[in-house]
Amino acid sequence: MQEILSQSKSLPDAGQILFENISQADERHTKLVVDMSQTTSLPSIFLNASIGRFIDARGKERLKETLTFTNITKAQATRLREYLDHYKSTESGVSFSSEGKEYKR
Repeated sequence: MQEILSQSKSLPDAGQILFENISQADERHTKLVVDMSQTTSLPSIFLNASIGRFIDARGKERLKETLTFTNITKAQATRLREYLDHYKSTESGVSFSSEGKEYKR
């Protein structure tokens, strides 16, 4: 994860890379294992462009079947769990910030 975040020009670009990796793993019916070592934050703009976009395209269940994490801290796991719990499809035009507050896209 840290490699994707550090080598990308922006958080949305990094999110796009992760989205593509998740999608490729899903198409191959394999698990994508993401190493969370040295990852200090998971901003909403990054999560919306990656995990949120995948959920919009293929659903939360497919995400859970396709994506897993290693070397994840309790804080990171809590952040991801809260994001998934509060995420609403962009079909409604609504997403959530890291604080769980609604905002319009």
